[in-house]
Amino acid sequence: MSNNDDEITTEALLRCAEILAALRTGTAPSPLHLEAASIACDLALQLRSLSFPLNSFAHTQSPSSSNQPLTLHSGGRCSRQSSSVNDNNLDLSRKITFAETLFLNAARKSSLAASLPVEIITMIMKYILNPLPIMNAQAQSEQRQTEQQTLLSCGKVNHQWRLAVIPVLWKDPWLKDRKTVLKILLSNRLSTLRRFRNQSNNESNMQNLVISSNNTQPHNQIPAVLYGYNIQRLDLRAVLLSEPDDTPLLQLIASEFPFIRVLRLNVHNLNFMTLQNFFTKCLKLKYLSLLLRDKRSKRASNLPTDAMDVDMTNLIELQNGFGRLEVLDLYEVNVAVHLALYRFVSSSVGPALCYLNLGRSWVKDEVVVGIARNCPNLTSVWLEENASITDVSIHALARYCKYIKTLKLRNCSNIGDDAIQEITKHCLLLEALGISYTQCSDRSLHCLTQYSEYLNTLFINDLSLRESTIAALCVVRGNTLCTLGMCGLDAISNYVIKTLSETCPNLEQLDVGGCMVTEEYLALVLEGCPRLKAFVFDQDSVSEEFMKRLKERYSVEQFWLEPPAF
Repeated sequence: MSNNDDEITTEALLRCAEILAALRTGTAPSPLHLEAASIACDLALQLRSLSFPLNSFAHTQSPSSSNQPLTLHSGGRCSRQSSSVNDNNLDLSRKITFAETLFLNAARKSSLAASLPVEIITMIMKYILNPLPIMNAQAQSEQRQTEQQTLLSCGKVNHQWRLAVIPVLWKDPWLKDRKTVLKILLSNRLSTLRRFRNQSNNESNMQNLVISSNNTQPHNQIPAVLYGYNIQRLDLRAVLLSEPDDTPLLQLIASEFPFIRVLRLNVHNLNFMTLQNFFTKCLKLKYLSLLLRDKRSKRASNLPTDAMDVDMTNLIELQNGFGRLEVLDLYEVNVAVHLALYRFVSSSVGPALCYLNLGRSWVKDEVVVGIARNCPNLTSVWLEENASITDVSIHALARYCKYIKTLKLRNCSNIGDDAIQEITKHCLLLEALGISYTQCSDRSLHCLTQYSEYLNTLFINDLSLRESTIAALCVVRGNTLCTLGMCGLDAISNYVIKTLSETCPNLEQLDVGGCMVTEEYLALVLEGCPRLKAFVFDQDSVSEEFMKRLKERYSVEQFWLEPPAF
C-alpha cells in the first residue's frame, strides 16, 4: 500500500474514533463507545499498525511528549513510536486514554468529524445497534429506547451523519404511546413536503424518483421520498387501539409505511378488513403478531365468532396475505372468541410459514391439523398451555412437517408418549423440545435418546421418570445438550448429577430446582460443565458460602424455553 493510501486510512481512522467518542459530547465516554472505537479501529486497520502525528490533539498531552508520533496498533491500542511496543503487553487503560483524548478533541470546532467517510459511519452504527439479545420484555423496551436516543444523538452531529442515521432510525422506531405514533406520521408527511418543495409536480419527474425498499441508496443523497419507506418493523403492542374509533389511524399507518416486514398489533375489536388493508398496502409483510386484548378493560376483541359471519369473497387479499406469512404469532388469542379467525388462518396459511405460536390460545386439534397440512416447512411450533390439544395434533405435525426443530408442548396435559414417539421418528432435525407438565414418561425419553441426534434443549419438568432413563439420555446426547430443565423430578439423584457432570461438557443452562442434590455433587457440575451460565437448584440444600460464590459467577434465576426474537 502506498504512503498516500496509508495517510487516507489513518485520517479516516482518526475521524472514526473522534466522532464515536463525540456522540455524547459533554459527558465522559461510555464503555460501549470505547469498545466500539476499538472494534472500528481494528476493522479499519486490518490488523496493521499505522503512525500519524499528534499535533491534532496535542493540547491533551504533556509538553515533553507532544512532538512524538503516536502509533495505533490493532484493536485500537496506542503507544509512543519512540518506545519499544509489545502488543501483548498493552492494557485497556492505554486504549481508554486514547479514546478520551479523541473525545476531548472532537468537542473543538476544528474536529474532522464533518468529513467522516460514510462507510465508517455505517460500521459504527451497525456495531452500536447490535447488542446482546434480551428476552425480558421490559428490558427489551428499555434497550430499544436507549438505541433510539443514541441514534438521535448521532443524527445531530452534522448533515452527513443525519442522512446516514435516517434509514437506521426509521427502520425499527420505538413507539411507546399514541402520541409517538402521531409524531412519526407527521414527520413522514413533512419529509414529503421538504423533498418536493423545489421540484416540479410534473408526473414525469415523479416517475424518475428511485424509491429503494432495502435502503441500498447512497447515504450522501436524500433517502426515500418518504421517511416511512424506511420502516421495516412496526411494534404497536404498547399503543392501545380500538376499532372503529382508530380505523382511520390504522389505515393511514398501512398507507404511510408500505415496506413493513414485521407488524405487531394490539387492537380491540380488530376487523378483518383492517387486516386485509395491511396485507394489500404492505406487500412485504412477512411477520404478523396479534394481541387482540384491551389491557385496560381485559376484554377480548370481537372478531366474528362464526365463520359464516365472514364474506370470504371480499377477503381474497387477506387470504393471500396470510399465505405469504413466514411468522404468525397468535399467543393468547382465545379461539373461543376468535373461531372465525382461526378457521380462516388454518385454510389460508401456506408453505412460506416457518414459525407458529398458538400458545395459551385454547385451540383444538382441527386448527392445528389444518395448519400442519398447509405448512410443510414449519420449523418452530409453540403450543404451550393448550389442554384441548391431543396426540392427534402432534401426529399431524409429525406427518406433514418434517423440518420441525423446535416444539414447545409445556402444560399440554393431554399429550403423551405416542405423540413424542411420532415426532422423534419423523422430525429428525429436532433440536429443542419442551414437554414439561404433560403425560410423557420414560418411553418419550427413550425415543429422544434413540432418534434425536441434534437435540440441544430439553425441558422435562415435573414428569414421572426413572433415574436410569435420565442418565442414559445424558450419556448418549450429552455432547449436544446445552439447556436442560429438570425441575421437580423425583428421579434426580446424586447419581444422575454425577453422570451429567461427566457426560455434558457443553451444558450452559441447568435447572434441578426442587430436587434433592447435595452440595458436593452440585460442585461436580461446576467442574464438569465449564460453559455453564445459569444454574437453578434447591437453595436450602447448600451453605450460604456456596450460594454466595455461585451468585457471583452464575445466574440462579428460573429460565424457560423462550420464543426467538424477530
